[in-house]
Amino acid sequence: MARGQNTVTTKVIGWNAPQSLVPKTAGVEAVVVEVEMYVPPGFPPVRHGDEIKTLADGFTYQVIGLPEDMGYGPFGFKPGAVINLKRWWA
Repeated sequence: MARGQNTVTTKVIGWNAPQSLVPKTAGVEAVVVEVEMYVPPGFPPVRHGDEIKTLADGFTYQVIGLPEDMGYGPFGFKPGAVINLKRWWA
């Protein structure tokens, strides 16, 4: 969540490091994505620069760009979104 905002605890579908020989970049500054977080429909809204702390590893990550909504296919399937993250070294 953004600095100064309340903390929200919610479940995600999963997460993974991007799988590519070429680093995945996101945002207007082309920041290298370290983790892709897969979230279900209805996940609390996040914006570029918000912070997400994962309970799995305890690290804090910064959101890069906007979530990539995967619900615009031709068959009405709405699987959720991908949130691109970079490790936050505060």
